[in-house]
Amino acid sequence: MLTLPFSKQNIEQEGHKNGIEEVTKELPKIAPKEPTPEPEVFTGFNYLPMELLLKVMKQISVDDRLACGQTCHRWMEAAHYYLPFSQRIVYKFTNVNFTDYEPPIKNFLGAFRIFPRIAIKSCTFYGNSQFWPLFGAHVVELTIKNCLIKDTELLYILENVPNLRQLKIEQCDELFRSWYFEKRNTCCESHFVLPDLIDVSLTNNDFLDELHFNKLMTLAPNIAHLDLSNCFKMIASHRRVAMVEHIMRFINMHQFQLQTLKFNGTLAIDDICLSTLSMIDGLSLETFSMTFCDKIPAAIIDLLRRQPDLNITQDLEWKVGRHPIKAPGFISFLVRQTNLVHLDLTSSLGITDEVMELITTCLPKLKTLKLRRCILVTDDGIMNIVNLERLEVLDLSNCYRISDHAMYRGVIGRKVKNLKELYLCELPTLSDYSLIQVTLNYEMLQVLDLSNSPNAATDATMQYINYYLVSLKQLNLYCCTKLTDSGLTGIDLAVKPMITWDHEETFPLDRLFKLRSLNLIGCYRISDLSLQNAFKLAELKELHLARCYQVSENGISVLSQSAKALEFIDISECPLVNDNCIEMLTSNLKRLRTLKVNKCPLLTNACLEIIGRNCSYLKMSIESWFNLHYYGFGHGEDCDYYDEEEEESEEEEIVHQEPIVEVDDREFPFHDDVFYINLKGPRVRTGFDNLPMEILLNVFRFLNSVDRDSAALTCKRWFDAMGYREFLDEVCFHFEEVSICDGTPPIALFLRSFRHFSNIKLTRVQFNGYSEFWDVFGENIREITFCNCVTLTKSKLTMILKRLPFLECLVLEEADEFFKTWTPVELKRIEPVCRCLRKLALRKSNAFTVDHLYYLVAIGPNISALEISKCLKQIDAPTRVKILTTILAIMKMRKKKLQSVDFSYTMYDDLFLKQFAEIENMSLSQISLSFFERAPIKDPGIIDILRCQSAIVHLDLSSFLNLTDFALIEISTSLRMLKTLKLNGCWLLTDFGVESIYQLDRLQVLDLSDCDKISDRGFMKAIVDKRRDCMSQLYLSMLPGLTDSVILKICLTLLNLTVIDFCGSDCMNDTSVQFLFCYLKCLRILRLNGCVKISDAGLTGENLPVAVIEIWDTQTTFSISELRSLQELQLSGCFKVTDFTLTHSFRFRELRELNLAHCVQISEPGIEAMSRNCPALEQIDLSDCFHVNDKCVEALAKNLLRLRSLKLVRLPLITGASVDALVQYAKGLRYLYIRGCNKIPKDAPERLRKIATLRNIPKC
Repeated sequence: MLTLPFSKQNIEQEGHKNGIEEVTKELPKIAPKEPTPEPEVFTGFNYLPMELLLKVMKQISVDDRLACGQTCHRWMEAAHYYLPFSQRIVYKFTNVNFTDYEPPIKNFLGAFRIFPRIAIKSCTFYGNSQFWPLFGAHVVELTIKNCLIKDTELLYILENVPNLRQLKIEQCDELFRSWYFEKRNTCCESHFVLPDLIDVSLTNNDFLDELHFNKLMTLAPNIAHLDLSNCFKMIASHRRVAMVEHIMRFINMHQFQLQTLKFNGTLAIDDICLSTLSMIDGLSLETFSMTFCDKIPAAIIDLLRRQPDLNITQDLEWKVGRHPIKAPGFISFLVRQTNLVHLDLTSSLGITDEVMELITTCLPKLKTLKLRRCILVTDDGIMNIVNLERLEVLDLSNCYRISDHAMYRGVIGRKVKNLKELYLCELPTLSDYSLIQVTLNYEMLQVLDLSNSPNAATDATMQYINYYLVSLKQLNLYCCTKLTDSGLTGIDLAVKPMITWDHEETFPLDRLFKLRSLNLIGCYRISDLSLQNAFKLAELKELHLARCYQVSENGISVLSQSAKALEFIDISECPLVNDNCIEMLTSNLKRLRTLKVNKCPLLTNACLEIIGRNCSYLKMSIESWFNLHYYGFGHGEDCDYYDEEEEESEEEEIVHQEPIVEVDDREFPFHDDVFYINLKGPRVRTGFDNLPMEILLNVFRFLNSVDRDSAALTCKRWFDAMGYREFLDEVCFHFEEVSICDGTPPIALFLRSFRHFSNIKLTRVQFNGYSEFWDVFGENIREITFCNCVTLTKSKLTMILKRLPFLECLVLEEADEFFKTWTPVELKRIEPVCRCLRKLALRKSNAFTVDHLYYLVAIGPNISALEISKCLKQIDAPTRVKILTTILAIMKMRKKKLQSVDFSYTMYDDLFLKQFAEIENMSLSQISLSFFERAPIKDPGIIDILRCQSAIVHLDLSSFLNLTDFALIEISTSLRMLKTLKLNGCWLLTDFGVESIYQLDRLQVLDLSDCDKISDRGFMKAIVDKRRDCMSQLYLSMLPGLTDSVILKICLTLLNLTVIDFCGSDCMNDTSVQFLFCYLKCLRILRLNGCVKISDAGLTGENLPVAVIEIWDTQTTFSISELRSLQELQLSGCFKVTDFTLTHSFRFRELRELNLAHCVQISEPGIEAMSRNCPALEQIDLSDCFHVNDKCVEALAKNLLRLRSLKLVRLPLITGASVDALVQYAKGLRYLYIRGCNKIPKDAPERLRKIATLRNIPKC
């Protein structure tokens, strides 16, 4: 056997190797391959996976997504073709012809996109368009507003949108007017339905009838949301009732599927309809809105107050005793609909406090509550809103009866809530303290509206908003005039609200990084400093800066660089805006769509060229440009209308995944190569000088006579408005110590006047024969007063009265010389020359006789008001008795027409009052009496008068010294219609009688001055313990029994006071006067004479030992300057008041009368500051202020152009320089008192004669 030197495995490997070599020898040789490189990996946002890209784009707004879509093809696909994104774009067609043969519809027929949401406004339809068969399957929302469309065209459209979910047909009265049915039953027949249609809106359609309603509802068998707001206004009442009954039947048929009903502004939906709805057992709504204006009976309100837990039975009744009471429909509806989530009661005048208590009790699931313009809601009604834990939207705008205290206790509370929208417009009582609490408790707030609530939006509250409300997206501060740069920027704040230990912090506006809409219209204190330091807002889209007068080029330049996302800017009425501002805005803001620059006088033609160069599309408003000549873009005879392209408006729906709600209407078509400007046709002059006369007169009614006279000097049209009868009646032309002669002034000047005079007073006038004055102006005179006219005789009076055919009021005052020279005649020869005479008044006269009275009454057969005041004092008793008997006889003779008598401060006895009460069938509405003699204890005459005259509205018993508590109780019991009650000087009254005033519900004016036996207990029970919104005037002077504790009760109860008098009362101190400034914002007259406890701390709110409002660590004080409407201020004898108050707190634009007599610490700095800050002052009293010098008088004369009366009595520092200053500057001064000024030279009267208007020449 042979042994091989190698193994078998090696032989196999070698043979295999040889075999490979043989094969390779036979194949051709191939070059070796290069190694394949690894695939390149691309990074960046443009290569993100589509899922991540869509997730990123969900976080941005619609406009940002559309801008991203222009970046690349892939981003365009993500921005446009993703269905949730495309459904948030509304394609809006405005003012186009909807036909296949004209653009833009002609261009849309070849589009490759889908259009889920379409809005058509003010369009005309011509036939059936192919647009709907092509794109209708994708349409889910369709709005047709104010369009000319036929019923066949509408049905064709609806037939081609099978997946429609929401349909809005608004303001289409022409459609329903021309839509007729051959047979009534055809309205309920249709060959197609829209099964997905659940939301139908038919708002603002007056001519919608039952057949139209049936036809549209037949197409929507699954309807869940129905909106019929502002409908059925212009049709007959019986048609309106029939339509409402038909709607109620429809709701009954679909009760199990309806979730939303909206009837805002549809006044035909009344309490009866709500009763019907409450009877439908299967109706369970989530959203309801209506305007409820019916009045709930007073008995029902009283029942709810007494038994708030009373339950309603199945028959909608209350079981009270044996007889059930039918519940009002609105209350029954609220009790049944406990699942309501959204409730809108805007402009509902029938919503009271009791209804509000039901809402907060029965509707715990509420998320939206809108009570705008529900003016009957008061503090009691909103106290339980804080219990609505799920509330997200709250609107309390224009509910002006709500106080600041109730807002804090009832709405804000102390718990943090999830409120997202809060509207507090036009709430004058809302203070900055309440707004601070809003910021602390509502940190998730997204919308805050404080329009026309200037007391709430201050620099301090703005700092709290900037710090806490970081989620805010919309902020409306319209006309918040207290807001300055300090509040927006945090720079130079007087008081820094955020202090932690020793570290002070301030916060600018741009801390609100999510802010998208900001309204600062009318905030005139804002300047360029705010725009430069506080407007770095990356997401801000809408900005209103109209009437911000200090905004200029410097601020606009920074704004255009820092707020790049701006799309809407309003800088109207900003006088410093020029062409450079327009250049910066249009060149830097690429997304700018709307620019408003109305009434900007510095703009010229160059701005049009700038806009045309920088903007591809823009909506612009340029009304009243003074330096701009119109080029005729879009108007004129030679300008044809342009072809309207497709109009887009991006609008976001409320999607749970994306809670941001955005609306953007592009009213103008846009194209890269076209520039459009809307100039609104030919130039139309605007402004107050071109207002309709009716509106101008209504505006002037809010001004006093002095302001109207100043306004009349503005232009001829305003001057003509002053000739309105109502305004002339308020002006009294006073002739004093002149001669009524046609050849001498002032009568010679008046005869050339083109105006008429309705009210004339003649004081110490000389009558020199016949005058044409009465022939020229006699027909227009309605009231005339003769005061101490010595030369007046009976023949002259008769001659004058015969030329006054329409005289309504005749007053003879201090006419003793006139009656002494008058010899009476027989009554049968008296002619009734004044048939229109309604009032006859004799004042301060003692010489008239019985015959005089009969004559004066005989010339006016229609007299309804008789006044004999301050008379019969210096005559003997028999003559007085005879005259009083004649007065009673005249009252019996004219009892059917007599409505008002005034015998105040006239001497008479209790027998006269007894006989007065015995006059039968006489119903008086106004009585004024004063009684000085001793009255019987048992059954005085005044009691009999009060029992007989139960219709009295105005009662004046001033100085009725024998008026007792029992008489006051009789007043409160018998005179339930009483509005005015004056008891000044009735010193016998005590708390026992005053408590009965509680029964007078309609009381508006109350005077309890000098009733020194009244204390806190009686006054509290009479007035304070009951809310009195109608009371406007309160006089409480010289009442030592009142303490400062009653002042707070007055302020919380009588919020609408306009006049308040506390002269000489010990209850007024620094703390109590702070309550006045806090709560009584409507005060026009404030009298605090002799309140010696008041100092600078109380009037200014600074350096108070204890703050008025102190909650936790927040202290709030108030200044007298917060009384914006103040017109009269009396501070005589308040000797603790110094220049500090005048310098820091006297800023009154409407103050007309000021009394600072005996304020001994007032000097030159305070007087000068007051004269600058109170420009409307007409009467000033600085008597006994011994620091007042010549410079003070000069400052008053220079700065106060309306100064009419000036009292400078007993001022030792006044010299001849003051006289010269008055002569030089006080051109309108009428009365001057300088008695006791020892340094005034003796020739001062001669110098003062140079003041043409001065009526009294003071003697030195």
